[in-house]
Amino acid sequence: MSDTLKVWKFLGTTDEVTACDCCGRADLKSTVGLENLETGEIVHYGCVCAAHALRTTTKVIKAHAKSADAVKAAAIREESNRQHREHMKVWTAWLIAASGGIFDWDK
Repeated sequence: MSDTLKVWKFLGTTDEVTACDCCGRADLKSTVGLENLETGEIVHYGCVCAAHALRTTTKVIKAHAKSADAVKAAAIREESNRQHREHMKVWTAWLIAASGGIFDWDK
């Protein structure tokens, strides 16, 4: 990994920001979110501008962005699963209480 890439954290892609902070192009389908680890600055660049700024190729930018998207998706899934498990605990407790303590999921 180049020194330039080490300074930036890939936040993934977003279609909520469609203007490039580098060149100003405003009709992009999506942008790549990048956080400068030294300054904390967050920018949204198109793939070509991100590649130029980080001195790499668009292929590398897309791979890093895809990886960041996968990490975000996994975190969202885990949070959803955690909320589901919590909901099921409450629901099960209610069923047990409503059935007089004899409720069993296996029956």
